[in-house]
Amino acid sequence: MRRRKRLIVVASTVLAVLAVGLLLLHRTGVLQTYTLDVAGEPGRAVAGTVTADGVPHTFRGVLPLKVEYRASRLEFAFAPADGRPDDSFAVHVRVNGEEWGHCNNPSGVKGGHERTGVPGWGIRGGGIGGLNAAEVAALTR
Repeated sequence: MRRRKRLIVVASTVLAVLAVGLLLLHRTGVLQTYTLDVAGEPGRAVAGTVTADGVPHTFRGVLPLKVEYRASRLEFAFAPADGRPDDSFAVHVRVNGEEWGHCNNPSGVKGGHERTGVPGWGIRGGGIGGLNAAEVAALTR
């Protein structure tokens, strides 16, 4: 009976350590190259923010704008700096050189993407869409 208890304790400990290890491995970010192409009326001022692996960056520039990051998690938002809608305003996102998504929205575009786990096994998540009026106002201040 004593031997059986010891076997159960050892097996439970091994399974718990294995579970924690898999959880940590699953949450580990996989570095990728993100390319954001911001398009619209050429020469028009644009405001934006990009958060790459938790580090925020603020942008002020003119269209067309191209930014590139190497990160496992990326969030972004771009809008015309004057706050006026632009029917040609769009953001195209490429991950490791492949088209991931794009959005055309006159007011502005926001989105995010992440890749966790080990290559070939893990989670890819994110989305891309338009900004609402409050988000545009906060971004263009």
